[in-house]
Amino acid sequence: MRIGSVSILLVYFLAYFFRLVSLPHINVFAADLTEASVRLSRMDVSAAASGTDTILVVAKPATTATEASLQVTFGSGFTVDGTPANITVTTSGIPSTYQGESLSAWPGVGSAATAVSSQIVTIASSDLTPGTLYGFYITGGITNPGTSGQKEITITTRTSAPANIDTKTVAVDIMENDTDQVSVTASVPASFNFALGSNDITLGDLSSSATVNDNVIIDIDTNAGNGWVAWTKSSNTYLNSASTSDQINTQGSIDGSPTAYGAGSEHYQLDADVTNGTGSGTPAAAAEYTGTGGSGGTLSTTYQEIATSTGPGDNDGITYTIYAAASAINEAADDYIDTLTIVGAGNF
Repeated sequence: MRIGSVSILLVYFLAYFFRLVSLPHINVFAADLTEASVRLSRMDVSAAASGTDTILVVAKPATTATEASLQVTFGSGFTVDGTPANITVTTSGIPSTYQGESLSAWPGVGSAATAVSSQIVTIASSDLTPGTLYGFYITGGITNPGTSGQKEITITTRTSAPANIDTKTVAVDIMENDTDQVSVTASVPASFNFALGSNDITLGDLSSSATVNDNVIIDIDTNAGNGWVAWTKSSNTYLNSASTSDQINTQGSIDGSPTAYGAGSEHYQLDADVTNGTGSGTPAAAAEYTGTGGSGGTLSTTYQEIATSTGPGDNDGITYTIYAAASAINEAADDYIDTLTIVGAGNF
């Protein structure tokens, strides 16, 4: 009788045990995911997931099984939208690596959650390969807790039964007052460089039968947003000989166009030619000083614009050329002189 009772109990125990192990929806001993991580694009309190502020979910399965879904369980404090369609997901644009390891798009996640129950979000999944790191974005429907501190999120892969396969709980930190961001400030000081390549224009012997010329090169470098301007003025508007009191005069007037001159006629004229360096500015010579070999701009004792540029420039240049000739009756002397002042400024 005693043996029979023991036998009956053993039969009941074995039947119950095999019934337990044969139930597909029970998996008491789910394995740990090999790796699991959740990256919040914003760790600030009350930050909401969006297409620009995404939540990246990463996991590496450990168990060989056929996955059909995964559950992401958000800890206390997270606001989880109760409508599955509002919890949007995507694999588009995920990083190619995570912590230096190749990251694969999580297969089968679709575009939104398939179910929501309180803090548990169920998302579709296709079969995963153990040892492969997978990831996807949550792009809506989740809002960070309104208070700072450490919070937990659990990731669980599941079969279609459903039964848990692998699971792991990760920790995230919620921060206050945008303390997950660093404000970067900087300034760029104003810069203007204006350099003459030489301080001498040497015309030498002037002829009454031909024009002679010499020039200086002006280099301009500036970060002025509205460009630069260059001006010039003459002390006399003529080459003066102190020993003879004779003069070789500039010809014409300041009228926006150069003055023509010919061989054998007295003249003392300016021509400006510009070169464009690098930068957004476009240099241009003033119309008065866009002469050629047969014409040149009139000099003045007041500052006249000779060239401008519309924006910043590096290695912009002006070739500042003086053309002169004597008349048949200009007196002989070797002390004909004038002083030309050339200045520039940036328009910031």
